[in-house]
Amino acid sequence: MSLAARMLPPDGAHWFGTDEYGRDYFTRALSGGRISLMVGFLAMLFSTLIGTVVGTISGYFGGWLDNLMMRAVDILMAIPAFFLLLVLNAYLKPGVDNIIMIISLLTWMNMSRLVRAETLSIKEREYVLYARASGENPLRIIVRHIIPGVLPTIIVAATLNIASAILMESTLSFLGLGVQQPARIVGQYAQ
Repeated sequence: MSLAARMLPPDGAHWFGTDEYGRDYFTRALSGGRISLMVGFLAMLFSTLIGTVVGTISGYFGGWLDNLMMRAVDILMAIPAFFLLLVLNAYLKPGVDNIIMIISLLTWMNMSRLVRAETLSIKEREYVLYARASGENPLRIIVRHIIPGVLPTIIVAATLNIASAILMESTLSFLGLGVQQPARIVGQYAQ
C-alpha cells in the first residue's frame, strides 16, 4: 500500500494501474487467479471422480440400477444449478473448501451422463465381451478395459469443467457470497 501511488493509470511499473489505496491491480489479479485456478482444478477433480464412478457403474451394470441412477441424475439436473449454488452456499460457511465442495456437487451430473454413454459403447466391444465371457471380475474389467477407453472423453470434459467451476466461483465472489476476506478472488475485482 502506498497512498502516493493511488489511482495511477496503467504504465510500465503498474501494468493494470493502482486502486484507491495504491495497490497494484496486476499483482492482485495474479493472486486472485491463483486461488480461482485452485478452486477450478479441485472442483473439477472431485466432480470428475464422482461423475466417473456413477457413470461407469450405471453404464456397465445397466438394468434397474442404471434406470435408478440416471433418473436421480435427471432430477438433480432439472433443478437450476445457480439456485442450488445459492441455497447450498447459504447453509455452509463461506470458504475455499466449501466453495470447492458446492461446485463439485453441482457439476458431476453432466460428467456421469457422458461417462455412462461412453461406457455403454465400450462394454459392447469384443475385448470387453471376451473378458466378461472368460469370467473376469467386473471391477477388473471396469478398471482395465472401460476406464482407459473413456479416459480421452473424461479429459476433454474435465478441462471444460475447470472453466465452468471458475465461472461459478467468480459469480459467487461477485455477489459477495464466495471466498471471504482477506483472500482475493478474480470475481471480487469485478465489483
